[in-house]
Amino acid sequence: MRHVRPLLAAAGVVAIALSSSALAASSGPKTVTFSDPAGDNVSPGAGSDITGVTWTTAGTGTGKKYVAKSLVLTLTLAAPPTADGTTLYAVDGTLAGCGDFYVNYMPGASLGDTFNYADCGGDPSDPTGSGTSFEASPEVKGNSIIWTLPLKSLPGNVKVGSSFSGLNALTDLVDPVTGIIGSYGLGGPAIEDTAATDAVYTVG
Repeated sequence: MRHVRPLLAAAGVVAIALSSSALAASSGPKTVTFSDPAGDNVSPGAGSDITGVTWTTAGTGTGKKYVAKSLVLTLTLAAPPTADGTTLYAVDGTLAGCGDFYVNYMPGASLGDTFNYADCGGDPSDPTGSGTSFEASPEVKGNSIIWTLPLKSLPGNVKVGSSFSGLNALTDLVDPVTGIIGSYGLGGPAIEDTAATDAVYTVG
């Protein structure tokens, strides 16, 4: 399945990216965080209203001995996510040397509540595409959906130094049976809320 990402407006989004000089002087995981104004969603519930997105890592050691082991993506909402299968929650970007990379969560959908994909890692001779899906079940903590993705488990040879651009997140109204069929899944714009940044995230 090839996922088509629409163009997202970045107006009103504030990106906080660490500079290379700051990273050189600091220790611990590298982080990019961007926010989205509360109340700008077009859906009736705050559970589909994005307020913030964070890309970072979890790992071992501290200070200069810190070693990243997992990519951690956090989608924060104005209220806890819905659980009736009607909302798609997604965080995605473009992985250098791979292509589209995304995680989807559809809590309560009848046929499954996750679908995650990278546009590489599959069989290059496959006429249906060279991408691959991967396992990733998020944890919900209050208003936040958190994906912790071990680097070794990800397609595209994600490692320290890998970069992601075109970072964005969205919520969309979907069919509660499949959890995927909706405006965004069919190649259109997400109709509930979006957030994006021009910042590039480098794993570290």
